[in-house]
Amino acid sequence: MAAAVQVAGEAFTPAQVTKARKALGMTQRELSLRLGIDTGTVSRWERGVQRCDGSAATALRMLAAAGVKGAGPQKRGRKPNHQA
Repeated sequence: MAAAVQVAGEAFTPAQVTKARKALGMTQRELSLRLGIDTGTVSRWERGVQRCDGSAATALRMLAAAGVKGAGPQKRGRKPNHQA
């Protein structure tokens, strides 16, 4: 995963965004929820339509460095379903 973590201030390439997201085990939707952005933005980053830079790149870099895994914020008030 360290390959996707860059020097502060650098934009992520589309391939690096995809690699970081997959290494975190997240869908585009899950990553967008974690970053507090629109799902379409993650799609545009991965397609190279829009650059992942600035504060979004910093946040993604921090997630990647921390190795945060899984879905975005958990829904409150729901108990896990433990049926056998």
